[in-house]
Amino acid sequence: MSQYKIAFTNYNKAYFYFEQTIIKLVKIYLIIIAYIFLYIINTVYFLLNRQSITSKFAKLRESRLDKILKIAFDFHQET
Repeated sequence: MSQYKIAFTNYNKAYFYFEQTIIKLVKIYLIIIAYIFLYIINTVYFLLNRQSITSKFAKLRESRLDKILKIAFDFHQET
């Protein structure tokens, strides 16, 4: 009877690890699909507007940074 118990627990452990491996592979697969999807969207957007989304966000960040630096410089000039 104990042999069957050991075999059953070993089977459960193996099935658990197999399940975890499948879950990890599915997560990796979904991440790869998301990256490909974002790359396709970025390429289509670039072809339509001749400007990639990432560069647009970079310019937006730069303009915000310039505004913050200008405010800080003006505040420094006043004090």
